[in-house]
Amino acid sequence: MSRAAASGSCCLLGAISGDMLYVTNAGDSCSTVSERLSTEHNVASEEVRRELTALHPDNGEVVVHARGTWRVKGIVQVARAIGDVYLKTPEFKHDPAV
Repeated sequence: MSRAAASGSCCLLGAISGDMLYVTNAGDSCSTVSERLSTEHNVASEEVRRELTALHPDNGEVVVHARGTWRVKGIVQVARAIGDVYLKTPEFKHDPAV
């Protein structure tokens, strides 16, 4: 059986237009000091939990409350991520912490 590496990932993008610097990030391992330009895609948000539940109506465990907080499939809190293939592809469906 193939196994994916258990890791997080991050993408940070900066763009300069005129005299303005625009910075954005995606992923779960970025830590920067900046002005918020978007909202987190985190299942702590009821709106994000509703969206995931609607997108996966046949999966009653797509969003669960585990270890004191809401999590995607009981594992991570971010709802959109680069990586985390074990949450997206049935072939790699396993908790890397196990």
